[in-house]
Amino acid sequence: MRKLAIILFVSVAAESNLFAQDDASIEWGRPVMYGDFEATPNAKDTAAANISVTILLGYSAGRDGTLAFKVVAVMDKRESWIREAFKTEAVLKHEQGHFDIAHIFAKQLETELKSTAYTNKEVKTLNALYNTFLEKMNNLQLRYDKETKGGLDSGAQRRWQKYIEAEIMLVEENQR
Repeated sequence: MRKLAIILFVSVAAESNLFAQDDASIEWGRPVMYGDFEATPNAKDTAAANISVTILLGYSAGRDGTLAFKVVAVMDKRESWIREAFKTEAVLKHEQGHFDIAHIFAKQLETELKSTAYTNKEVKTLNALYNTFLEKMNNLQLRYDKETKGGLDSGAQRRWQKYIEAEIMLVEENQR
């Protein structure tokens, strides 16, 4: 039911400017709304909706050469769509679940990165770690769609929603 776009964004810049965003993207933090799905549905695709989520990884180097990290989940509104006939709360909540899963993995990666002192000489190590988290996230996204039948199985969707909410609470607590 969805295309997940994942990119790695690394930058040696002031941390406050790591993720300057335009109107085409939304950083995780508020529920998605119908108006956030700006793309035209693909006529050949039979899905009710498509959300494009991305994990952005940014870092800045301190005076001592160690890196500070910020990792966020972002939705690309220009690549996300929802068919008019499927503008229901159930479909919207299912798509939000995909965004939430991206957020979970973004925060897990950020916690992992902050647990070790890295320098900009360790780019290969950082990329490998990043790719490991992306693979895990993508596998969970596919499992989420399969087990919920794209959100059509309401019982499975409720179970997944509880799981996702618990995982968000856990990653948010680990950030403190």
